Amino acid sequence: MRHLKRPGVTYRNLKGVAIEVEAGLAWRRDNESAVLSAWLDSLDRPTRISSARGA
Repeated sequence: MRHLKRPGVTYRNLKGVAIEVEAGLAWRRDNESAVLSAWLDSLDRPTRISSARGA
C-alpha cells in the first residue's frame, strides 16, 4: 500500500496479521490473447509470493 503514496497518509506495518487481497478481472469471451490465456491457466495453480531480496 505504501506504493500508493497518498498525501497525508501514514503507513504502518502490521505484525502477525494475514492480509488477503481480492482482485477482479473482466475480458471479452472472444479474446485470444496468449497472455490472457496464460494468466487464466495460472489461476488453477497455487500462488506463492517471494522476494528477490530474500532469495
